[in-house]
Amino acid sequence: RQTINAKTNAREFREKNPKEFCQILGRDGPMTIWPGQRLIGAGWNPKVPNGSFVVVERAGPDSIELQGGISLTTAEARKCLRLSHAIKIEASQSKTLSGKIRILECGHQHMTHARLLVAASRATSGDLLAIQ
Repeated sequence: RQTINAKTNAREFREKNPKEFCQILGRDGPMTIWPGQRLIGAGWNPKVPNGSFVVVERAGPDSIELQGGISLTTAEARKCLRLSHAIKIEASQSKTLSGKIRILECGHQHMTHARLLVAASRATSGDLLAIQ
């Protein structure tokens, strides 16, 4: 998850080349954040519930503004936001995920049929689902 998030974050930053961005050291490592980017709440913060998706409206050196009028200092953002390109199955529960869904590490010792069903049911259609 961390490797996929880091690589995808770097690639999207190069492709989009946003004028406004900030870089912070999050719980999973370095993150580059810019307006329009979708992140996920991770950890305890009453402003951003754990597992909720949020969209960045403004990214400055000292603070980050999220849709819905949520303002976080970069210190708060480090603790409660993560990149959302790759997420754990637990974080996907009760969510419909848009776009393609790829389920990795199906042979892992902790992967069960129930966890696979939860992960697979996040996709909006079978042609958007890949299981590896």
